[in-house]
Amino acid sequence: VLKYDDIHEKQIRLAASLAAHFIEAGIVVSLVTNGKDIKEDKVLKLAAGTGKQQLTNINRVLSRIDLKKEPEAMTQILEKERKSLSHSQKTFILISKNLRMDCYEGFLNLIEQGAAGFWISTRYHDMEWKLPQYGNLPVIHWEVER
Repeated sequence: VLKYDDIHEKQIRLAASLAAHFIEAGIVVSLVTNGKDIKEDKVLKLAAGTGKQQLTNINRVLSRIDLKKEPEAMTQILEKERKSLSHSQKTFILISKNLRMDCYEGFLNLIEQGAAGFWISTRYHDMEWKLPQYGNLPVIHWEVER
């Protein structure tokens, strides 16, 4: 069984760093995860906000992700987000090691629905990107050391 602990920890650190950067720039940030709460069996998410309190809230939510619990299917999370899109401009950043076609198509559908976004694909050196590359779905390949 492959272990992805280093990747999961890097994903959490990337999310925290990006949130801090955007909040410092005055950008409203929300957080949606497929990770489950360490104390409750529910998916963690945080409504949009800005300022120091929002950053504190994001860091608290990220620290409560239990990597031992089975996460919710990313396709379900993406579909919920697609259905809740309004006419306001949103940019989604997917940070995931997931290389499943249904996840890829779910994120592509979200982007094609009118949102902007890109995927940070976190992987070990020996994991290759096996999904198609479309111009309207930018992918950043982020190698994680074991």
